Amino acid sequence: MKTAVLKISKLLAVLAILAGTGICLNFAFAGDLWLRLRSRMPETSAASLADTAGTGMALGTLGGFRTVLADIAWLRAYSFWEKSSLNDCEALCALARTMDPQNFFFWENSINYVAYDFPNWVIRERGGWRQVSEAVQAEIHRRAYARGLELVGEWSQRFPESGHVWTYAAQMCIVKTAVIYGRSDFESALQFYERAMLCEKAPWFAFLAYANITRMQLPERRERSRDFLRERLSAAGTPERLAVIEDALEILSAE
Repeated sequence: MKTAVLKISKLLAVLAILAGTGICLNFAFAGDLWLRLRSRMPETSAASLADTAGTGMALGTLGGFRTVLADIAWLRAYSFWEKSSLNDCEALCALARTMDPQNFFFWENSINYVAYDFPNWVIRERGGWRQVSEAVQAEIHRRAYARGLELVGEWSQRFPESGHVWTYAAQMCIVKTAVIYGRSDFESALQFYERAMLCEKAPWFAFLAYANITRMQLPERRERSRDFLRERLSAAGTPERLAVIEDALEILSAE
């Protein structure tokens, strides 16, 4: 009896939240699902959805329905992204990550929005690059970059063995510091790549990018990078990883 009551309570909670979003789920999902959802989404604000679905009650009792609501929140965030509505988009992205924190896609794309899209929206709202001074633009991008790195830190806690997280930080570092300071901070980018290569699931391109950046941008630190790669060589683990690190060492030796 108690089990039945609990199931009913969960179902009612889900229905209440879905009703609050103005979205009626048709479980015979047709190909035009996105169009149907999107047509009804504007009836709800980011704040109201977050207030409803982000409560302790919802997070504590929804169980598997949390991922469904997370997907809905993300679709809603995307609709705000299309409108360049920064606050609403950011709120719904955060809600999606809260309800489904193991969704890699949510983290990766949230950082894309924060680091690359949001600062450009702010500058555009202030009149565009012709009206906003270079110093102010740089500060806007600096804050976006700092927030992006905060999200990377949170992302890495969810996926501690994924080197992809830190390669993303390295790439963001190269792009954003060039905009902020007029030159890329390759030294910091290499440090992020090193963190990636220390992870159990380090992507192969991290080793090659590390070697290429050292050779082309920071040749004075070749020995340091070579020593680091040799350490990783001794802990390669698999023939494939061994071959990639050997290729990276060859790149460092090239003139």
